[in-house]
Amino acid sequence: MTQTAKTRILVVDDDESVINILRRLLKKHGFEIIMSALNPSQALHIMETAENPFHLVISDQVMPEMEGTELFKKVKEISPDTRRILMTGYQNFQAAVEAVNEGAIHQYISKPWTNEDLLSRIRYELDLYEKVREREQFLRLTRHQNARLFKLAKTEKDKDKSFKRQIREKKQKRAELARKVTELENKKPFEKNVFELYSLIRGNIVIHRESLSRTFRLIKEEVDDLICTLCREKGLPEPDPVKNPKADLEEQSPESGKDDRYEAVDLILQYAGRNAEPELYAYGKTLLQEFETGQYSRVPDIGELAVNEGHINEEDLEKASTELASRRKDEPALSMDRILNEKGLISRLELSRLYIKSKLIAIRIGDTLAANELRTKDLVSEQEITRAFIRQANLFLERGTCVSAGDLMAEEGVIDEPTRKLYFTERAEEKSEADARPAAGKNPDTGEETETETERFGFHISEDRTEASINPDMQERQSTSAEEIIEFLQQQGIRHGIVEEKLLHGFLEYSREENRNFIAAIGRKPVEGENARITYYFDTDYQRPGEIADDGSIDFKERGEIPFVKQDLLLAEKSPMKQGTPGLDIFGETIPCRDVSDCTLAGGPGTRMSEDGLQLYATVEGQPTLDPRGIVSVHKEFSIKGDVNFKTGHIDYQGNVTVSGTVKEGFRVTCVDLTANGITGGVIETSGDLNVSEGIVDATVKVQGNIRAKYIQDSVIEVFGDLSVTREIMESDIASGGQVLNENGKIMAATVAAKKGLILGQVGTEKTGKSIIKAGVDEHIKRLSAGYDRRIKTCEEKVRDHEAGKKKIEGKIFELHKQAADLSFAHESKKREVEELKEQFAGLKGKKDRMIELKKQIKAAEQVMEQYDTDVKSIFKSQDILMKDVEEQEKRIEKASSEAAELRDEKEALEEIARQDKPEPFIKINKSAISGTQIFGPYTSMVVRYDLRPCKIIEIESTDPDDPEDRKLVTQNL
Repeated sequence: MTQTAKTRILVVDDDESVINILRRLLKKHGFEIIMSALNPSQALHIMETAENPFHLVISDQVMPEMEGTELFKKVKEISPDTRRILMTGYQNFQAAVEAVNEGAIHQYISKPWTNEDLLSRIRYELDLYEKVREREQFLRLTRHQNARLFKLAKTEKDKDKSFKRQIREKKQKRAELARKVTELENKKPFEKNVFELYSLIRGNIVIHRESLSRTFRLIKEEVDDLICTLCREKGLPEPDPVKNPKADLEEQSPESGKDDRYEAVDLILQYAGRNAEPELYAYGKTLLQEFETGQYSRVPDIGELAVNEGHINEEDLEKASTELASRRKDEPALSMDRILNEKGLISRLELSRLYIKSKLIAIRIGDTLAANELRTKDLVSEQEITRAFIRQANLFLERGTCVSAGDLMAEEGVIDEPTRKLYFTERAEEKSEADARPAAGKNPDTGEETETETERFGFHISEDRTEASINPDMQERQSTSAEEIIEFLQQQGIRHGIVEEKLLHGFLEYSREENRNFIAAIGRKPVEGENARITYYFDTDYQRPGEIADDGSIDFKERGEIPFVKQDLLLAEKSPMKQGTPGLDIFGETIPCRDVSDCTLAGGPGTRMSEDGLQLYATVEGQPTLDPRGIVSVHKEFSIKGDVNFKTGHIDYQGNVTVSGTVKEGFRVTCVDLTANGITGGVIETSGDLNVSEGIVDATVKVQGNIRAKYIQDSVIEVFGDLSVTREIMESDIASGGQVLNENGKIMAATVAAKKGLILGQVGTEKTGKSIIKAGVDEHIKRLSAGYDRRIKTCEEKVRDHEAGKKKIEGKIFELHKQAADLSFAHESKKREVEELKEQFAGLKGKKDRMIELKKQIKAAEQVMEQYDTDVKSIFKSQDILMKDVEEQEKRIEKASSEAAELRDEKEALEEIARQDKPEPFIKINKSAISGTQIFGPYTSMVVRYDLRPCKIIEIESTDPDDPEDRKLVTQNL
């Protein structure tokens, strides 16, 4: 039997025909346990006598005895978890709202209903019922487990107290011993001079944890040998002597009159260190080879160094290189380190460390060349050079200091100052100058000119550096070997794609065409990718212009051909982006390919997406639309004959709405496209276009598409697209993300902002207030973003309030836990007391008075235990109530957090659309603009000082070389 078949439903209605209809509908869709009642009393009796609770109760509102809302209040008392759906007519709307607010009902359905809507709501409520039951079962299990864990925690806590007491005692003893040791040490200061053992170690190894550990073992072995020698000299059996430190000890004994205990220790350490030095030096040379700066023959760039240091991988570097190459066209000064930092791959601190490491590598390369010369000329020993490099490594590891090995050798007296300047300073300057000269024409190994070889071999590299060709003359071909050509190519820095030696040999040996270029090295050209694109199978640019009458009104009956689609028709299709493949030039450098961009195929109401997310189909017949966010929808049209007023109420429709009359004051219309005769004091929100035959007066309008109207007065307008007005705009505040078109009308005492510019007739009159015109300013997006910020802030405040409420409730629950635990321990204590009294009672014979007294004590103790049980049950009940409150707070937190996240995503998407759509700061005036009119551009502003005739106002960049950032508004006569 399915879960649907097990569901228990009660239907209550005084109309038997309605009950029969509902029973047939529910039976048809798999619901088998359906009971019915013709009045509220019968329904309550059924619920009170039922063995199992009902999952759902559906009731009519108007019935004899009591209304459905009153019935549900009693149903809630009998079975709080049962879901409750009220069926009502429009006249009972207020009662239904009150019942929802009081928690008596979960859903209400207006008569007549649609079967699809009713079944959808029933299944939704049944799902909630199962979730609530599962949560309660989980909470019961959790409470049981918590009780067991509490007992276990109590036992462990007692053990923990014992351990902590023992630890405190041990710490006290240790502190006392430490105090005594300090007192003894203070009596005779320790001489810390260990005969430069520190310098000996630091000059022989690169200091790491592992190297220090090995050094410790080496010196310890030497100390052990020395102690054994001393012991032998005291009369112990002597092994074959290997060393004789006695002479050293006698030779360097301290002066008489001094306490020689510590100096003797110094002598032992000095002797041990000196004996360990050869092995330390050998070990240090190995460590120095492993020090990472020694692996470089040239200074790596930041990207390569970041890979070698483990901050990024090769894939990250390749992506960063590709982005750097593509962006350098617009930003020539852009560097790799900035790209890595922008992408979050390397922090600024890590970059700083890489710069220092790069500096050390540069110094180390120069030092190595200088040291080789010194070594060749026998001016410095191998051991002294190695020690200088070891000190250089340690200074960098310890302090981040980059010091030349030449400076260190001069400091130690290994070389004199003239030698240091000659080999380490002047040679380094010469190398820097050589590096600064163009590399072309130089052999990187010998430094000799190779220009003649270039001419000799007819060497040429293609512009994209993916091909290198040779064309030696016939004589050279006969006298040149393939090995020479390959060596020459390698000297030019070519590392990739050199052809096989046998092919080169064949060309040199058999080719007789003098003008034939032979491709000696070939790279890999990049394969460009393709951007994702969307193909729409309906007219996305369709607009319903209507016909403009002589008086400026618009007749939207003449709309031309309106796009119309049938169910299951393909609306749009996405072609996925294809990533390109980077190339590789003959020098081994990556050739980036152009970045490709993705796009989103998004469907709204009336559409369905294919499983692969690449096709969008219509689910209903209607008009297809593409909104500014790129969302495709299909909408049916809802027509209202007459006005939107008290007869119709507010209009909230997920489709297009046509109003033959006027949207009256105080009423709201929310839809996709709205076509109306007029708007007077209404609130309009559309995700599509707004078309008004007459005017918009004293209204608040937010439109994501375009607006067309005859006139606008005393209104606040926010429109994502264009605004077209045939006559006046008076005393209104307008923000448009597109163009404002008022070519033959007038703007009077209004503020009008348009991102894509304005085409106006007359701005201002002598009798009206001054107007403010803003061009190229995205005032609309600013307002929308500010609105999103306010809503996000409200959600975040709700989250904080609910979290504070939850924390407060959890504090109460914790206090109840403590009370329950205390009662539990008291109960156990009382239980042991009862058992002891019963044992005493059992041992009494013939002592009647004592037995009576014990009986009274046992009874009193048992009563106390019962009271403890009662109190614990009361605490558990209170905890259950509080746990429900916690769940409610968690639901509210989740809801507010989700809402805030959705708002942030919507805001980000909106701002991204705005960033992609570039502003157009221009104002075209067809008739005139009176003095005093304020004009604003994206970066500057002006006040019209005298009346303007037909003209165009634009914002231009400054031509002043001293102030290139300055901009200004200029007027061009038409």
